[in-house]
Amino acid sequence: MKYVVNRIIELILSNEPSTNKETMVRVDGFDNIAIYEQVASRITSLLGEKGLTVDVRLAKNKWNSFKRNPDNTTILQSMRRHEWIAEEDSITHYRNLHTSNVVILMGTEDEEDKGGLANCHSITPEILVKTLNGKYHLVFNEDSLTDQDNDLIDRLYKDLFEYEAIDICKLSDIADFWEGKITNSKDFMELFFSGLPAWGLPYRRLELPKRKDILGRKNVLADCHRFIVRQPFNNKMSIAQYNKYMKKIDYYNSGEAELAKYPSDHDCWSEQGIKDYDEFAKVLKEFIIGENVQENAKKLLEVDYCVVEDVLDIGIPTEKKPPKDKVKTLVGEPLEIFTNALFTTLAHIKNTDISVDNIKFDFTQAEIVCMYSDVEDEEEKQQLLETWKAICTHCGGVIEYLNKRMWTVNENDVTLTCSPENFLIPAQAYHFIEEDVYVKPAAANKSVSKIDFSTCYEVNGKRFHHDYQWKFDTANSWDKNFGELCLQDFCNNKDGNYTPISEISKINSLIFSKSEEEFFDRFKECDIKFDFNLTDYVDKKIPMVEKVVSAKFDEVGKAFAQFAYAVANEGFYTCIAKDNSELSRLCDAYVNLGKYLRGRTFPENLKWILDAYINAFNIIGDVSVFESEKEIASCIVPAWHPATLEKLNDQKIFFLDGCDEWWNEVQNNVNISEKEIADTLTDLLQMSMLQSTLDIFPSYGQVYFGTIASFGAFSLYGRNDIINENRLRDMIHKDAIFDDDFDRKEVSRLNDNAKMIYSVMSDYARAFPNLADNLSIVFIDPSELQPIVAAIYKYIEIRRKKEDQAKIDISLRILVRPENKGGRNYLAYWMDEFFSQDENVNIHTYLNEWNSKSALEKLLNGNNDIAFVMDILKVNNLGFVSSYNDTCLAPSQCRFPIVYKPTPISNTSVKRAIELSQPQFKAAYEHTQIVRYRNNMEKIPDGMYIASKEVSIDTDGQAIVHFLHEKAYWVVCVDSGMDGALLRSDNSHQQDYNIIGFSTGKGAYGQYNLTITTRKTILETIRKKLENRLYSLFKWDKEQIKKAAQLCIDEASGLDGISLLSATNPKDENVREFMAYVLTSLREGKSESESVLKIVVNLDSYKHWFGGDIDKDEDISASRPDFLVLEAFLTDDDKLKLKAIVTECKTSIYANAEQHKEHALEQVENGVRRLSRIFNPESKSIKRRYWFAQLYRALAFAQVTFSNDTTEFAELSTKLRNVLEGNYEIEWNGRILGFWLDKQGDEEVETVVGEEETLIYDIPQKVIQSLLLKNNIDGVKYVYIDPQAVVEDEEQQEKIREREKILDEEIATSQTGKAKRIQMSEVPNPSVSLMNVAEHVHAGGENTQLDVEGPEMINTENVNFEASSDDNNTNNETSKESVMIKESSDKEPKFTNDSEIIKVAENVNLDDIRVLIGKNKTMSNVCWEFGSPQMANRHLLITGTSGQGKTYSIQTMLYELAKSNISSVIFDYTEGFRLDQLEPEFVKSMNHKINQHIVKIQGVPINPFKRQEQDFAGMIIQDTSTDVAGRFANILTHVYGFGEQQYAAIYEATRVGMDKYGDDMDMNHFQEELIGIQTQNASAKTVLSKMTPFFHSIEFNKDAEFDWGSILYALEAKMNIFQLTMIDREMQVIVTELMLWDAWYFTKNYGSKEKPFVVVLDEAQNLSHKENSPSKAILTEGRKFGWSAWFATQSLKVLADDEVVRLMQAALKLYFKPTDEEITKMSKQLDPTNSSLWIGALKALKKGQCIVVGDRKKDDGTFGGTKPTVTSITSFKDRG
Repeated sequence: MKYVVNRIIELILSNEPSTNKETMVRVDGFDNIAIYEQVASRITSLLGEKGLTVDVRLAKNKWNSFKRNPDNTTILQSMRRHEWIAEEDSITHYRNLHTSNVVILMGTEDEEDKGGLANCHSITPEILVKTLNGKYHLVFNEDSLTDQDNDLIDRLYKDLFEYEAIDICKLSDIADFWEGKITNSKDFMELFFSGLPAWGLPYRRLELPKRKDILGRKNVLADCHRFIVRQPFNNKMSIAQYNKYMKKIDYYNSGEAELAKYPSDHDCWSEQGIKDYDEFAKVLKEFIIGENVQENAKKLLEVDYCVVEDVLDIGIPTEKKPPKDKVKTLVGEPLEIFTNALFTTLAHIKNTDISVDNIKFDFTQAEIVCMYSDVEDEEEKQQLLETWKAICTHCGGVIEYLNKRMWTVNENDVTLTCSPENFLIPAQAYHFIEEDVYVKPAAANKSVSKIDFSTCYEVNGKRFHHDYQWKFDTANSWDKNFGELCLQDFCNNKDGNYTPISEISKINSLIFSKSEEEFFDRFKECDIKFDFNLTDYVDKKIPMVEKVVSAKFDEVGKAFAQFAYAVANEGFYTCIAKDNSELSRLCDAYVNLGKYLRGRTFPENLKWILDAYINAFNIIGDVSVFESEKEIASCIVPAWHPATLEKLNDQKIFFLDGCDEWWNEVQNNVNISEKEIADTLTDLLQMSMLQSTLDIFPSYGQVYFGTIASFGAFSLYGRNDIINENRLRDMIHKDAIFDDDFDRKEVSRLNDNAKMIYSVMSDYARAFPNLADNLSIVFIDPSELQPIVAAIYKYIEIRRKKEDQAKIDISLRILVRPENKGGRNYLAYWMDEFFSQDENVNIHTYLNEWNSKSALEKLLNGNNDIAFVMDILKVNNLGFVSSYNDTCLAPSQCRFPIVYKPTPISNTSVKRAIELSQPQFKAAYEHTQIVRYRNNMEKIPDGMYIASKEVSIDTDGQAIVHFLHEKAYWVVCVDSGMDGALLRSDNSHQQDYNIIGFSTGKGAYGQYNLTITTRKTILETIRKKLENRLYSLFKWDKEQIKKAAQLCIDEASGLDGISLLSATNPKDENVREFMAYVLTSLREGKSESESVLKIVVNLDSYKHWFGGDIDKDEDISASRPDFLVLEAFLTDDDKLKLKAIVTECKTSIYANAEQHKEHALEQVENGVRRLSRIFNPESKSIKRRYWFAQLYRALAFAQVTFSNDTTEFAELSTKLRNVLEGNYEIEWNGRILGFWLDKQGDEEVETVVGEEETLIYDIPQKVIQSLLLKNNIDGVKYVYIDPQAVVEDEEQQEKIREREKILDEEIATSQTGKAKRIQMSEVPNPSVSLMNVAEHVHAGGENTQLDVEGPEMINTENVNFEASSDDNNTNNETSKESVMIKESSDKEPKFTNDSEIIKVAENVNLDDIRVLIGKNKTMSNVCWEFGSPQMANRHLLITGTSGQGKTYSIQTMLYELAKSNISSVIFDYTEGFRLDQLEPEFVKSMNHKINQHIVKIQGVPINPFKRQEQDFAGMIIQDTSTDVAGRFANILTHVYGFGEQQYAAIYEATRVGMDKYGDDMDMNHFQEELIGIQTQNASAKTVLSKMTPFFHSIEFNKDAEFDWGSILYALEAKMNIFQLTMIDREMQVIVTELMLWDAWYFTKNYGSKEKPFVVVLDEAQNLSHKENSPSKAILTEGRKFGWSAWFATQSLKVLADDEVVRLMQAALKLYFKPTDEEITKMSKQLDPTNSSLWIGALKALKKGQCIVVGDRKKDDGTFGGTKPTVTSITSFKDRG
């Protein structure tokens, strides 16, 4: 009651009593007389000290009520003695007749005559509660608690008093009782939950809620309150529910419930108020059914609610039932989902040839993830309702929208219906939750919502159905469009007038979101305000003479109110399905307003009107900018903006148009597969991506800003100088990605971006087949990770099909800017998910940050295969160009894909302009016109304008591209405007690399160019190979060979395609393909043409023109021609005339010509057929805009011969743009070029074949020579070609395999294969070695020498490999051990001979010692900073059950430390460190520097009774006999579990022996002394009995020549194993602890933190870690004496709490998989505040994996705390 008394006194004193006034106070309503007595006593004393007189009286009626309780007698007597009782007079008597300064009247609430007391200041329990104001922590007044702790206390009592009446006196008494017991919030929580029965609620002790749960939205006491008041068991409980409860109770203790935490054999039952589980089950059953409720409730208050909760939540396994019908899982947005289900059903109907005219979509259940998983109370129901309503807002009417199309199958029109009717309509959401229950919350552990439905139809009266489950998580974007909007009041009034400009105060945190999930995660957390109505603002501010403007804005506001009402109540699809929809009317009103505004002039003071239009509907940071007429710096264009709505509407139309077109095309197919359906829908969705809503915005300084990113239907815009307000965080962390219900197919889906990446990888493998299974790939600034994961997954899948046992090793390094950091968990999870089960696949993933070229240099070595650099072009400025075409698309014309048109390129251009505007979308295009007008108000616009951006590669970009060529063999630039000409514009570096490939139209909607460049050195390799080949064919002299080879290289480097690289393939056929490519180009160059543009397109680089099925790529390739030659001609009309020649080239001997020409004809005809169809200007295909854009990009990026300031260039540019609208003519032809190496003749022979009149040109050898030498035909001579020198591919395969086999053997012998990559993150100080490799290329008798690395090594003809010889090898024979590996570093060499490790490392700097533990899921190294002075200590705790890899990990770390000359001592209990049990690699690496001491045979080499010496301030102090006795007695007492009497016996026997024998004291004398004191201490007999085996088994050799110095501080690191097997466990522990004490005292005298050593303590749970143990001394003080103690244990549960706390002092901990019963406890050790996060991780640990906990070096190089990290132990093999 201390708080109550103190608070009453504070309130009395707050009246400021004095001698100058009368103070009267009533203290009423307290039922404890002690409160009144203490208040009276203390207040009279306090006021008396101030010279005031006090009259205190307890009312008579209150006095009489207290007298009835005999316990109050003493206090009543005290109060009477002090005259504080009004025994005779009424209480008002004292009010009226007192003579004191202060009158305190107590307990007056029961007095009848208290009319005169009304003016008294009143103090009651209610007043105390009110003035407490929810700050319940004040009652406890604990100084040790933090503000956060106090918040926790306040919340707990707030939750408690929602269910129980507030009793301030009771709370005060509890605080008194807990006084001195609370030091932190943990103490308080334990006391609070244990004390709940005092408030009528069950207690909790076994598991307490987490802090975050307590402070969350839900009342943590809700469940236990609902239970104890029987809310779940009320009269509405069904029989089925009752039976379920009974089954759970019986099943829980049946022995079959593996998940039961507290069955009858659990220790907790000894602490419960009910004696055992059987009695508990009886009580609980009665309580549920309603028998003896009060009595049973009282009993249940004495049972930990954790037990009750676990019993009632237990899951009962269901009996096996007949297999269910197959349920197809669908993932995606609503229209995609139901269209997929429709097509799957239609395909089945068609394939089975049945007649159906109605398909019903029958919904059966929806499980929706919301904040709560229980809907018993109203708050939780409301949460589910809001979540479901938001889903319905975006789905409402989708079936009806689909039904608007006419679907036909087997010549029957099909009608679509929905059951139950209106299921997805928002206005009916409540009905399907509460009344007709279809919707329920998902379980608390689920993060994926599910909607179950079927498509049903009848055939001959029999019902058929196909079952589906639609899954979606909270990270999707489709249900975020209108959720916030529809919560606003204006959505309830369809007759309203509202144009919102929303406000988010910290908008920049959203603007800088780097992923869709991050954006919507932040968006959900933001407080978005819709208070600003632009319509009202305009109406109030507009001058009267301009009221027509206000009226125009009103039209928009009214249209928007109608749209918002329709969406909120009917759903989006219901709205857009209407003929004259609210959405269409809103878009029309918005466009009409824009047209009106730009059709008239405005004075400068009315510029704000244009700003109002520009910013209407947007989300901005501060709406006050309108009043101040300031420009904005950033904004978000939301889904409800008319421009977005127009695109969304057109997107759905495009999607269904495409579906309609596809379905009609496949009607005649024999079968339609589900994959074909999914691919079609995915293709249409990708093609109709929104990208961004509006083009650009005006800002201060007469500049513009454009889009930063688009997420779903929200587009983000901002200036480039706005400040990033975000705290860096990894946003791809949601459980949904890890949810068991999540479909992994979604992540492995190969979209067009993934196909682009896969295509490059595949081409590289084709060029360098010997490297196909060992790739190192770098991505710099990728926009998303999913395509990377999918591409690698597909690449491995295809490689597996070709060679199922191939060992694939891929190193994947992803480098991102710091502000783009995110996705590490995503990357690690999916790489592990896809590939962890395949022992032949090894994926090393790294994700690092970079912010400068120097950072890249540190992160990349020089052995990478492919480096992808994304979006490297920089935007120079944003502006406008005059529109070349003012005509708008008709409603029937397709509007997707959105095409950002690059302007055509002249031969003088070093910049690229990209047009942003999409005139087919009226609302966005109108917005663009107003933006331009706003900054050009001097006159009314005279036409339409297109927003554009100008991009170029700056010097930083050029430097990075140049640098990457030093680090990778291929550099792939992926950008919307990059091409070869821009790369060649780098005058400083253009001679350092060659462009070997270019293609355009890549990516999801054809937005990317892909440019591949390579080092000059690779081209040198090709040149030499060509020289060999040309010499073997034509026997030219050296000069001719050089000239021809160089000509081929020069010609190829300016062309499009990567077949140049195929020349590096060992196959002779590839060299011929390359020559055919070059010859075709040379031949085209000689032909005369009047075309203004000509391009030779290598169709291998445009595989996406021939279909996207990668699995069938080889089949497609066989039918795909080589080239498309495109020529453009100017005509008199506005159309561009194109001439297209599909070309196939063959190079062989003439004897094989016919078979080649036959195959070539098929390829050409197939090519003409395919390309003429997709590029047909008359095409009506829904995809025509995509194909027109593909053709346009191919032409636009071909440099024309005009300068960019000529009229010819302007004319060509205009006509090229017309290609995008299909406004062109194209003529198609086919031809075959046969380059016959042995054909005689001086001229080509032309023939025409086939129905398509394909031209065949037979080209003889002399023409070939003239092309290659650039000579006239008369200047060359025919050369005889040996037919055997030109081998066809089929005949060659066996030769190739044999040659490669020989090559592999040579490489293995010489150790000169592809250099092993050393990742910078793997080796702290990467060292380098040298490899002297000479390659002798014979061409024309000349030897040339070349360093070989990576792909250049494929030139293996006539190659001699040489290795540097060992200095000590007098015979100059190659020494395999001394061969070193070439790496890109200039540091000193590091020997790779294991036997040399220790010698090399003798003088290692201690601070530099790092111990590699393993790799995390992103394949980054996890290291122990062993030598760092910032480590708290060097101790290590390793826990985990047997067989999980603890011993192996210890060996790997000892191996690492041995390299740094750190010695170790191991106490081995389990034979895990026997020499024959150690890993062979470990034994070898130690070079036999392992000493083994077998205690059973060799004895213990110390004197356990040695008087240890210690140095104190220069004085040597020796142990007394009592010191030794106490130490020895402690050890034996711990080991044998002796009590105090036995301890005394051991102590006395040791002390007496020490005094008697001095330094000669030994174990025999100890035994004698024990026998001698049996008469005085009977417990000595017990000690003797227990220790008899010890006395006869263990010999202590105190005279042994044993020196800890030679073990711990050896000049060369050694490992010393004390083998303790073959003796009992007690003896093992005694020996260990005695030796530890001996070593401890030695190191106290001679040790230093600068001389570390390792002591490994196996089975450490058997040792003592108590206050007087050697372990305690080592853990707390060991660091300063050099100790690094490694405590390895299977379990900590046998240790006392203080021992566990002591072990937790180890600065590094490795948690291997624990036993099941220890998982929960270990998870709390990993994270005491949120342990549940780690339970799953601990369960999922595999052998060789652990969780590393402790301070480490972070990614940014700083040292400090890091999150626990799941780590795979790096094997000896992978440690080099």
